[in-house]
Amino acid sequence: MIYTIEKITTLMGARRIGHADAKIGWLLTDSRSLCFPEETLFFALRSQRNDGHKYIDDLYRRGVRNFVVENSSLTSHLSPLTSHLSPLTSHLL
Repeated sequence: MIYTIEKITTLMGARRIGHADAKIGWLLTDSRSLCFPEETLFFALRSQRNDGHKYIDDLYRRGVRNFVVENSSLTSHLSPLTSHLSPLTSHLL
């Protein structure tokens, strides 16, 4: 099933950063399993053993433009590559 990023934002009650249209067909929590970057929404989850936020730069390089992140992690995990995430090209929820 494919959802728009707008619909997902509404369903999650998230704050959206970005305005470009996107269709999401894949949810990703493990960066090693990426198949369709243009249709993927990556959830940057924290656990006792890992932090998904540290994979955002790599996923961005590989074509992912839609991410769910913790607000407090935005600036501490984004390199110069993704720190400019444009409202025209990317979404952070």
